[in-house]
Amino acid sequence: MTSLKRIRLEKKIKAAEVAKKLNVTRQSVCIAEKKGVRNVCAARRYAEVLGCDWRELFDDIPTRTCAGEQ
Repeated sequence: MTSLKRIRLEKKIKAAEVAKKLNVTRQSVCIAEKKGVRNVCAARRYAEVLGCDWRELFDDIPTRTCAGEQ
């Protein structure tokens, strides 16, 4: 289980609710929960919805950052 899914379940938030707040499909949330968060931008967006620190959402070292960030 990825950190994203674990935190969502701990906070008792439905995937559909996360999807609605992020303006994405529930399927997109489910894919992210299976594969894990891959970049800082996504982590920050999910963290805002889940009310956690974005660093908690990484299962391993992020491979990409937000566009325009150094």
